[in-house]
Amino acid sequence: MSSVGLKSLANQETSPPLRNSNRFILLIVLFCSWFIAAFIFSLPNREGPTSAQGLDFVAQLKLISRAGSLVLLAVANLLLIRRKTFEEILPLYSGFIIFFFWSAASVSWSCLPEVSAGQVFSYGVVLLLSVAVAQSVQTSADVRLILFSLNGLLLVRSTGMLILHFATGQTAISREGDSFIHSTEAAETAAPAIVLLVGCVACLRDRWINVLLIPAIPIYLALFLVAQNRLSLVATPLVVGLTLLTTGNRSMIVKLIFAGCFLLPAYMLVDPGLEFLSKTVGSTEEYALRSDDSGQTFSTLSGRTEMWAAVWEEYVKSPIRGHGYFVTSSTGELDVWNAVRNYTAHNQLFQVLATTGIIGLGIFLFAIWFPLSRVVSGLRSTGERKRLAMVCAFLILYIMMWSTLNSSFSGALGSCSITCYIVLGLIIGGLRRNGVPSEEPIPR
Repeated sequence: MSSVGLKSLANQETSPPLRNSNRFILLIVLFCSWFIAAFIFSLPNREGPTSAQGLDFVAQLKLISRAGSLVLLAVANLLLIRRKTFEEILPLYSGFIIFFFWSAASVSWSCLPEVSAGQVFSYGVVLLLSVAVAQSVQTSADVRLILFSLNGLLLVRSTGMLILHFATGQTAISREGDSFIHSTEAAETAAPAIVLLVGCVACLRDRWINVLLIPAIPIYLALFLVAQNRLSLVATPLVVGLTLLTTGNRSMIVKLIFAGCFLLPAYMLVDPGLEFLSKTVGSTEEYALRSDDSGQTFSTLSGRTEMWAAVWEEYVKSPIRGHGYFVTSSTGELDVWNAVRNYTAHNQLFQVLATTGIIGLGIFLFAIWFPLSRVVSGLRSTGERKRLAMVCAFLILYIMMWSTLNSSFSGALGSCSITCYIVLGLIIGGLRRNGVPSEEPIPR
């Protein structure tokens, strides 16, 4: 038998075990993302702990989920580390790894060292999640499984938020301290979810994603209204509209119109007096005009200019190294918005700058350059690689808009963080220079 024939036979014998092994590890990795997300919630009037002694049972549950996931993800990465793809993946994560160590070092000068250490730990967990996703992407089927899992996670989480909200008398989601979920977390769950879902349907055009489309749209729209977040209500339709115009997906447009024609009569049967809609829209309008001078509210970006001024005043006290990861002031407290606490900077880049200094910001920008360049390269290609790049590009566009007024994935661990780091893994692992094989896994 020729050497070519022997090689072909060897591939036929080893490929199925490799594929099955990789799929099992990938399922463990995806389980970790669900496990972490399951414990992202709070309790009414709960103050976040600032020391290890102050950990309540909610904080303990979060610690258990993240510590357990850390172990599983570390094992998954070790099992996958022998693959040839690791040699290409590691340099692209070098900036994020350096940023992790710089953030860990900042614990030593943070005035809230236990807060900084806890947040660095959470960052390390999602970074391991991202690396594991990148290493697990061996075929185009893996890409679709990851996207299906992420879409499902966001849909289940959004559904759970709505159920909890109505089960508690519509008090579970709000901007006040007496809620289980902050409105910002609800908004940064629904908005990226609908952008990702529409992007997958418009670009990938697979049957599996259509299963989620019909139940997801009304759930996300309802969560939008409950969250009452102006930025997401403006940015999401813009990105979704751009997605449909860019892809020219007439089928998707028809499906959305059909969904609207079906859902409107269905809703009329459930709420014939439109009482819920009237109440929700009324509260949303009240929120949109929630100050005595609505013009001033918009001009100050809902008070963020006051926040940014306070954070900047603190930042200049330590411009090189910052005040410690997740700490925006030299004392750990800012007196803003009639409350004294450790606020985030409410802006992605400003949060990194204030907490890790100009050094940290430089490392962070260096880190995100590589995946962004991969997306641009993917958009210039064809086939499967281009379609995945388009899905990622639309989500990145929304995250960039969202990050202008929110700390986004540099803030507390939430739906946005999990989404961003899973997509980061897809970008680095799925948009490799040679592309993702359509059928056979990459050899060891």
